[in-house]
Amino acid sequence: MQDTIANPALSRGKIPSLDGLRAVSFLIVFFSHAGLAKFVPGRLGVNIFFLLSGYLITTLMIREREKTGWISLKLFYLRRSLRIFPPMYTIMAATLIYLAAVHHLGGITLAGVCSQAFYFQNYYSHDGRGLIRGMAVLWSLAVEEHFYLLFPLLMLLFTTRLKMSYRQIAIALLCLCGAILAWRTFVVFTFSNGLDWARDATDCRADSILFGCALASWERTPSITRVFTREMLERKILPFSTLLLLLTLVIRNQVFRETIRYSMQAVALAPILYYVVHAPQSWVGRILNTRALATLGILSYALYLLHVTVLLELAQVIPSQFLVGILGLFVSILLAYLVHIFVERPTDAMRKKFTHSSDDHAQGQRSQPDTAIALP
Repeated sequence: MQDTIANPALSRGKIPSLDGLRAVSFLIVFFSHAGLAKFVPGRLGVNIFFLLSGYLITTLMIREREKTGWISLKLFYLRRSLRIFPPMYTIMAATLIYLAAVHHLGGITLAGVCSQAFYFQNYYSHDGRGLIRGMAVLWSLAVEEHFYLLFPLLMLLFTTRLKMSYRQIAIALLCLCGAILAWRTFVVFTFSNGLDWARDATDCRADSILFGCALASWERTPSITRVFTREMLERKILPFSTLLLLLTLVIRNQVFRETIRYSMQAVALAPILYYVVHAPQSWVGRILNTRALATLGILSYALYLLHVTVLLELAQVIPSQFLVGILGLFVSILLAYLVHIFVERPTDAMRKKFTHSSDDHAQGQRSQPDTAIALP
């Protein structure tokens, strides 16, 4: 491994370790929901998902911009819709049909279902009332969808209107993270439902995604390889990040948990993400890139959407929580694989049609100047 742990493959191919990190994130969430919430912090898994999402989406946008000279917002939204909507609505419909047949939709309201189907659950319900109970995890999908809707427009402003460098973009995004932290703290201390709002609302949680965006932007500058050298990361930064992450888990104060904890976790996780992406040959990188974790990571979206329903239904017939967890993981993986085969693979093939090359640049500039991020 080079001292700067540069990874040229990042500019053209699949980003190493991301599927493995998705698998780890899902397993954290799963075991928390499987009865180990006192020992396994499920929200940490969600925060890792958020960081990965920001990093990945920004990296892909930058790649496209550097390759073709522009980024089509229309194609971006089409690709994201094909990635997010088909599995979610398929699983939601299947869950509702199952619950109607077995439980007669007890406690589920039309307003609650609409809040989940149209991505405003995180503002509609903080206690699960009226929702499809097994799909209450959709609060985090609402945060991400709001982010996907707005962030490309922010990049349009930064790159085309303001002509900012990637270094300036990274600084601006970190400043925005600081502003969101200040707002989240204000919400906690002034709103009557401040703790719930700060935990779930997009305006209080978007910084967990933005930290990943800032990392992806900073990654395009020479300074990152001077700071994140192998020696600096392995001897100083990663041990500090690990200790900082453990500290956020040890402190149990609720105000701390819903204010600065999210920011501290993002700061701790960002160097770890950089390291495993740029050093897939390290021992932790090799683990994350094993076939088993990579496969689980590929299935992680469907797994995240359906695993709670599986656990709840198994708990109705199996008295042992341990057996519910083991069997629940197996059943969830099986169902997620079916979703992957029959839903995700066909839509992934469709997504590939909504790409463009540098040959499309001139046409894109003429036909849709308001939906393209131009290369300065």
